[in-house]
Amino acid sequence: MGVLPLPAIGFSPETRTYVGAVALLTYSPVDTLVRSSNAKLEFNYSQNRQSIFIAEWNLFSPHERWFIKGRLGYSLYPDQYFGIGVNSPKVGKTGFESTRQIAELSAFLKVRPFWFAGPVLRYIRYSDLKALTNARIYPELRDAEIQGLGVALLVDSRNSLLRPEYGRYFFTQFVVHQFHERFQADARTYHRLGKATWANRLYLEQVWGSAPFFDLALYGGDAIVRGFFFGRYRAAQLSTWQTECRLEVYRKWGCTFFGGLGSLGQHPADISSLSLKWNTGLGIRYVVDPKERTHLRLDYAIGSQGNSGFYISFGEAF
Repeated sequence: MGVLPLPAIGFSPETRTYVGAVALLTYSPVDTLVRSSNAKLEFNYSQNRQSIFIAEWNLFSPHERWFIKGRLGYSLYPDQYFGIGVNSPKVGKTGFESTRQIAELSAFLKVRPFWFAGPVLRYIRYSDLKALTNARIYPELRDAEIQGLGVALLVDSRNSLLRPEYGRYFFTQFVVHQFHERFQADARTYHRLGKATWANRLYLEQVWGSAPFFDLALYGGDAIVRGFFFGRYRAAQLSTWQTECRLEVYRKWGCTFFGGLGSLGQHPADISSLSLKWNTGLGIRYVVDPKERTHLRLDYAIGSQGNSGFYISFGEAF
């Protein structure tokens, strides 16, 4: 068992500068055919006065018969709301704050080598929601709670969960909530080319029914589409393709170049509602744990319609 406690410092458009502490836990089994398990405990306080606690884990049982994946989150979170739709105006944003509780758990049984299937549980609660100013408060900005139960399929042949260099990853799930249904598909490929890794990601999301504003498809953020404020656009459907070239430069230092295209739509059957958006950027990498290849990431990205973002965090976006 390896424990790497670190001070956390980062930056994103949603939080601005944040500081805190993070503990990265890794377990490398004696069986070399079983991939390392990992977990993360992190607490941060941001320049936007956001308090954020996150616990995440990816655990393999002996012989990889089971794979347990989960996330718990609690935050007091001032945020920005731009409305719902693919062309919401930037000047229309409204500041609001809320208390957020999030729990997601998946338990996968191996059905064949690298193939897993199992149930998914989701719980999200937004409470104490209120506007930060006397500006207009949208009616959809209200307290809400959802519970969901679904099924998921995972195909994962990556050589590493933290920084894959080769292999494939495919995840899809369908979850039924009390107000809506939600479908996600996430396909990734990794190719090792000398001292470079070429990574690609295709991500799709579709929501049916009367989903609360916070569980619509959200565009942007550190993990989905860098260069856009997370939640800058909210819609019923989202799709994006991201490609990235990661280069080893000198000892623990590396760099990356990335970009992609995305689209959002408000109605599944209305092709005319689709809105295309692009992003591109570059970044610097520094390895902080050579054994598990855990690293610090600094990225700068620009997006269409004057959007941009700077990010400091641990691990790759995908």
